[in-house]
Amino acid sequence: YRLARIDLLEPRGLETVIAEHPDDLLEAVAPGGGYLWVKYLRNAQNKIYKYDYEGNRQADVPLPAIGSVPSFGCKDREQEIFFSLNTFTEQLFFESSDGEHVPMFVSHRRGLRLDGSNPCYLYGYGGFQINITPAFKPEHILFMEQGGVVVNVNLRGGSEYGERWHKAGMLDRKQQV
Repeated sequence: YRLARIDLLEPRGLETVIAEHPDDLLEAVAPGGGYLWVKYLRNAQNKIYKYDYEGNRQADVPLPAIGSVPSFGCKDREQEIFFSLNTFTEQLFFESSDGEHVPMFVSHRRGLRLDGSNPCYLYGYGGFQINITPAFKPEHILFMEQGGVVVNVNLRGGSEYGERWHKAGMLDRKQQV
């Protein structure tokens, strides 16, 4: 996706403000404090950047951990951005049968030894351009407190990596998601 503007008094066409990124998915834009705050999805996790109104990137907004940002915003005259962050323990990648690197998020109780003996709740979805990003799920707490490991896999078919990723999980390619 890209961010574009149009002059409503003289609508001659769209002017691109922020071009489509070749790898990252533009998910949201919020104005505030004289800037545009832009949320991208990169490697199935969110990144936030500060842009001016001409589309020039001014700064990266450091997040305290990897994860997804379900909501963010800034008041008109403020330079602070407020956001919520859902995070998992770590992000890992594995290689699929056709060589593609597929991301997954792993969450477990702190200090748990991952030696293969723990029960695992494995969830994966890839379809209809739906992103599966880190999210807090209260139902996982008891499972993890008892030594369980929760794994969310970002299968092809979603839009975590844009249209190429989405199309790679469609039709005759379902065996490779």
